[in-house]
Amino acid sequence: MSSLLVAAIDFGTTFSGYAFSFLHDYKREPLKISTNSWTAGVGQLMTLKTSTCVLFDAAGKFHSFGFEAEEKYSNLALDDNHHDWYYFRRFKMMLYDKKGLTRESLIEDDKGKKMEAMKVFSEAIGYLRNHLLSTCKNQLTGIEDSDITWVLTVPAIWTDPSKQFMREAAEKVGICRDKLVIALEPEAASIYCMHLPVHKDSENSTFGVFKSGSKYMVVDAGGGFAESPMLQEAVREAFRNKKVIVPQDAGLAVLKGAVLYGHQPKTISARVCKYTYGVETNVKFNNDIHPQSKKVLFDEVEYCGNVFSVHVPVGKLIKVGEPQVEQVYRVIKPDQTGIDFKIYTSNEREPTYTTDVGCTLLGTFTIDMPDTSKGTDRGAFVHMTFSGTEITVTAVDKDDATKTVSTKVDFLG
Repeated sequence: MSSLLVAAIDFGTTFSGYAFSFLHDYKREPLKISTNSWTAGVGQLMTLKTSTCVLFDAAGKFHSFGFEAEEKYSNLALDDNHHDWYYFRRFKMMLYDKKGLTRESLIEDDKGKKMEAMKVFSEAIGYLRNHLLSTCKNQLTGIEDSDITWVLTVPAIWTDPSKQFMREAAEKVGICRDKLVIALEPEAASIYCMHLPVHKDSENSTFGVFKSGSKYMVVDAGGGFAESPMLQEAVREAFRNKKVIVPQDAGLAVLKGAVLYGHQPKTISARVCKYTYGVETNVKFNNDIHPQSKKVLFDEVEYCGNVFSVHVPVGKLIKVGEPQVEQVYRVIKPDQTGIDFKIYTSNEREPTYTTDVGCTLLGTFTIDMPDTSKGTDRGAFVHMTFSGTEITVTAVDKDDATKTVSTKVDFLG
């Protein structure tokens, strides 16, 4: 069932904002999307986005976000009272740069003081959420949390742990997991472009949207850079034989596209896999192809360890929600009461070992097999399903389909 309201938060590197639309408006006029006007500085300049800045007081308590945070911190600095406060600006990409990201990871403010990244991001998202709800309720009373689908935008280049981190930060401030959609920024911009009037009908002189089957490329410059006349002219010069379209409100393309995506998440039916995904396994040792350093013994049988069993190769087009290739894994000891699975990614299309350069451990899970009566003739079928920005791994006992374990990969450990 469709939600009565779709609310999108574009947590940008430089600027942030939100937009929303009601279901009845979307059905009649998809581009009827409401945004907020923010007041910047003493000049009372009105903008459609606010600065991505968050301020905490000396005790680490959230104080303000956006232009309000900028102005408060500036005033503190003028009086030389800012040293004990925590001021974070343009901190979004710290998640991308952070190696070994966990729920406890710390980030530095503008003076090098550290705070938990989860706290900084969740407070910022919480501020935008509450501001949005206040605006919505001025237009329509009686809105419940269950009536709202939330869409949070993230860069496509972000790693799986970074995307999960943003999801959990949103959940910490009251956004229900089942009502939260993570949208990739260029995908959201692409969906918005699909709805733009781009060609003129010679018969009735009206403008229409892209025709079915049209191919187009979206250039997501980010940070408001797309609205630069110099950049626009340079792109037109470089692609003289192509039609270059610049939306009138290019800076809101991601935000408005995220709202459209929230109404119709099935618009994105497939994605190209960014990494190779697989499972670490052991195979019978072959002296002709396996290095001696990988040889391990189980019940006097020689195996090659750390083998990367590929499930989905990088570059493959994956349909959203469709189970991928199934592989079978067996116990290697007759008294083994379960199989521990380690999920890995690689930048290579055909990695050989999980210890190769570019391989990363994503997570682990176990399927129990307490009945050892069949010895080593036991195992499980394993497949992966990619749904949005989450990955579900399912293992089914090969002899008893009722024994199934499904888990979402925990990218944050």
